[in-house]
Amino acid sequence: MVFLVNLFGEASVLSLNTFVVEFQKKETHFVPPRGFYSLTFRKSGKISITSKEKTYISAAPCITFVPKGCGYNTEIIESGSMIAVHFDMTKEAENIDDIMLFHSKNSAILQNLFSALLDKSKIENPKDYACLSVFYEILAILDAETNKNSTSKVSKRALKVKDYIERNFSNENLSVALLAENFRVSQAYLRREFKEAFGVSPLTYINSVRFNNAKAMLKTGYYSINDVAKNCGFMSLSYFSYAFRNTFGISPSEFLKQI
Repeated sequence: MVFLVNLFGEASVLSLNTFVVEFQKKETHFVPPRGFYSLTFRKSGKISITSKEKTYISAAPCITFVPKGCGYNTEIIESGSMIAVHFDMTKEAENIDDIMLFHSKNSAILQNLFSALLDKSKIENPKDYACLSVFYEILAILDAETNKNSTSKVSKRALKVKDYIERNFSNENLSVALLAENFRVSQAYLRREFKEAFGVSPLTYINSVRFNNAKAMLKTGYYSINDVAKNCGFMSLSYFSYAFRNTFGISPSEFLKQI
């Protein structure tokens, strides 16, 4: 399970809205996709959430993360209340489009932090540092726990493959075949092991790293589109332009105009 530090990287909070939700027992209903991320602390009650043919049970003191643009069906099994945080970031979450539930060993601490965040957002500007610091502290606790739990389950080879991709993304010959050869495993085994560790295929991760670096280089204004293509491992300018448009819906030159 990956969590927020892996999803947002070095992104910062763009907007933040905290409030209490009281809910009564209710049959299944649909919650449409929304233009923000949601993080909730369930103080009491129990609900079921169904998204993409997966059903989760969120019962107090569960924390639930819902990504931007994710619609779902929910049934309120037991009445209760929760503290909800709707937020947006300066960078979109990567490699995640489904709901995640988190059961923390520090639930009492987290409940206090969610309550403090609620109090501060009522009396201060939600963008004030005092308010944001509480939210970042919540994320820090969740990240620390999740990384501790997940790292022990991730194979050393998968971690090395991930690191190799991040250090060699500029190599246009970087591929699943090359990775399998370097780490002396079959391509099928490498794909399965990497997907189990990080939730995405190695090829998807290679492309993600390349495009993230490409966008960062374009934003600096110091590199030509051709230089960006070469430095990010794309075999030609034409292929880079095609792949960029296919991924983001606009060409690199159009992207530059939006900066």
